[in-house]
Amino acid sequence: MDTKKAFPKKWLLSLLLILILATLPFYTNPYKIVSITSILMYVCLTVSWVMFCAPTRYMSLATATFFGVGMYTSGILGEILPFPLVVVCGGFISFLIGLLTGIICLRLRGFYFAIFTFGLNELVRNSVVWWEANVSGTVGRWVIILESMTIYYYMLVIVLLTVLVAYFLRRSRFGLILYTVMATKWAYIDPRIAFNPVLNFTPVLMALFGGVGEIYGPVLGASLLTAISEVLLSRFPYYYMLLYGIIFIVVISFLPDGLVGLTRKWRKETTDAIG
Repeated sequence: MDTKKAFPKKWLLSLLLILILATLPFYTNPYKIVSITSILMYVCLTVSWVMFCAPTRYMSLATATFFGVGMYTSGILGEILPFPLVVVCGGFISFLIGLLTGIICLRLRGFYFAIFTFGLNELVRNSVVWWEANVSGTVGRWVIILESMTIYYYMLVIVLLTVLVAYFLRRSRFGLILYTVMATKWAYIDPRIAFNPVLNFTPVLMALFGGVGEIYGPVLGASLLTAISEVLLSRFPYYYMLLYGIIFIVVISFLPDGLVGLTRKWRKETTDAIG
């Protein structure tokens, strides 16, 4: 395939997708907006994870740490600061924690790094539990609620910025992880919700499902798996985890390079057939 023709085509498709997402709230129902906002959240988390872990080969399991810090930042500062500033503060605080974590543990490799980052989440979660129980006197807090459309557009902007950063980082060898806005999706948060250990593994699985060879792999993996999980959870609540597990077993067994690998294989076979 001629790369000179493929490059503009990719940007054209990207702009078309952005246009569709930007106008989506005007011709779809509110429930779908909430569902798509969840998809955008996991796209952001997955692309952010791939941004650092794919090129460095570090297996980070600290996603919930940054996510939870962003949530608590929104919960604490949401009542006293304008929301755009809350988003900036949440991202900046998460960045500082990520920077400190990197300084401390980037000398670790492989299994040791993964265990350290997972333990970091438990350390932060239990520290917040202790603080709330012994200092603030309350466990959990109510969060300022925003309209679903407002949350949607904030998440859309953050996702676009995250994907752009990931795109340019592939050529610059630097990394950045920022999280925040989704705290306002919930009316109430506590350490169990904010620092849910499941969030440490979800971006990893979504990245593997989509494939990390291209920027669109994590985006595709996060989008499809979030949509699939919501359908399974609503229609088969008692078999949700079983069906979800089967999906991953099939993907890992038959699609080791994820959907990106499958797409490449299909393109090669099509090119060979035409040639």
